[in-house]
Amino acid sequence: MKRQVRQYDRQFKMDCVEVYLNSNRCMRVVADDFGVSYQTFCGWVSEYKKSGQAGFKGKGIIKEANVELISLKK
Repeated sequence: MKRQVRQYDRQFKMDCVEVYLNSNRCMRVVADDFGVSYQTFCGWVSEYKKSGQAGFKGKGIIKEANVELISLKK
């Protein structure tokens, strides 16, 4: 049986991270409240702390840090 991969939009990720940052709850509880795996949520929080709101690009949009790398690979 194939595992279903869920995709979350930018606004959902921002809402989850902001709830965590503005509350006194741990990451695991917030992830469970939103129905997201703990590992996925940790990645979102890490990305937000590193890049802010710019860290959550849409599907198919390349982050500025990866533009040069992709052009070199081509």
